[in-house]
Parts: sequence; structure tokens; C-alpha cells
Amino acid sequence: MFLLVVEQDHTVNLRRLRDKLNLPGGQLAFASTQRLEKYLGVVPGSVSPLAIINDHSGAVRVLIQHTLLEHEWIYLHPCRNTHSTRLRTADLLKLLDIWAHPVTALDFS
Repeated sequence: MFLLVVEQDHTVNLRRLRDKLNLPGGQLAFASTQRLEKYLGVVPGSVSPLAIINDHSGAVRVLIQHTLLEHEWIYLHPCRNTHSTRLRTADLLKLLDIWAHPVTALDFS
């Protein structure tokens, strides 16, 4: 499973993403409500890189649009979509590393 973090106005072509990641077989799809709860402890609409803290099995791979990594700050949900917060992008990357979820940067150009 993948957690894809992209700019809010960026459109992702899931077929091209599958090809870019060299994944065999079927199509990529959004996670079901059950999978979001099981692996990330969130509901649809509240997915956030911060939810990776709940993935104790290491089942979720984190992919971040490379242009986001160029910003000093990143804005995201704190696992609830009724709020937003900001973190230094470097601090988010440190957290994900501490939680044993290193980031793969993706270039969509």
C-alpha cells in the first residue's frame, strides 16, 4: 500500500503512477474505509502523512511529490480533516524516518 502526498491541486493519473513505480498487475485504487482504519487509523478525507504513526506493520510506503520537498513548510491534517497544521518539511521527513517510513520523492513531470 502507498500513501501518496501531492500538492492539493495536482491531478494524479493512477495508471501512469503504477507504471512509474513498475508495479505488476492490476490497477491502483484508493484505499477502502476499512483499510484506512486498519493501517492508518483514519477515515476517508482525513488521510495525512502523520497517520503513518499508526502503521506498526510497515505495510504503507510513503511517496511524496518532489516539489513539496522544496518548500520549507508543509500543511496537512493532523489526522482529522476539521483542522490543519503546518510543519517544517524537514521535520516531517525526520518523523517519518523515526517511524521507519522513509520517503520516496516522485517527479510527476
